[in-house]
Amino acid sequence: MEKALSILMSGMIMTGLLAGCGNDSEEDTANSEAEAEANANGSTEELAEEAGEEADLSNEENEAEEESSPEPSTLTEEDEPVAVKGDLDADSEIVLVTDYSCPHCQDWYEETYPNVVSDIIDQGEANFRTVPVTYLDENSTRFAELDLSVKKEAPEHYFDIAEQVYADAHHPDNPSWGEESYQREVLEEHGLDYDEVMEADIPDTNDVTNAYGMEYAIESVPTILVDGEIVEDPFNVDDISEKVTE
Repeated sequence: MEKALSILMSGMIMTGLLAGCGNDSEEDTANSEAEAEANANGSTEELAEEAGEEADLSNEENEAEEESSPEPSTLTEEDEPVAVKGDLDADSEIVLVTDYSCPHCQDWYEETYPNVVSDIIDQGEANFRTVPVTYLDENSTRFAELDLSVKKEAPEHYFDIAEQVYADAHHPDNPSWGEESYQREVLEEHGLDYDEVMEADIPDTNDVTNAYGMEYAIESVPTILVDGEIVEDPFNVDDISEKVTE
């Protein structure tokens, strides 16, 4: 069973106007040349008027398409808070693109992350960081905001907090998982004040999501990037390691 949560990306269907003009009435052969000329002039004017209307409709369609198209993200590397595990000077970088609400992302952190750390990060072959995206629900957004805020205000606590959050997601005795009360409790356990941390100046989580989605054509989470290239199977540590050593 494939362990990647497909993301349904919405697309726009562009339609074009088909215009046609026809006139089924027969002209009386007894019409004078003046009448025929007047009719011809009238038809020309009608065609011009219809063409003008079509142009106006086409312009309106173009304007509507421009208004509905998402604006390119203005997120820069300087805007995005990061917490890095491993040697900052390592030759390769592993990036996990993840949605906290995604059950497969939760599985990745519990099952694959420890092996990535022991087999690759601790060996000095690469460093590791994460990117929170918001594809699924309100919890996705709440945790993405917490994620970026902790990275900005207390990066030394980030990976311990992330591990705890992902582990708690599987526990039925955590009905408040995702809610503010749960987040407060987790930060307090790590000696952090929730209100102070959440005052951090962070980029909009949708901007982060759109930036990585557009830059790397993200189609599912979890996604693993090694030096900017997607690893086909994010759960296969050997594949990740092979990509690192290329």
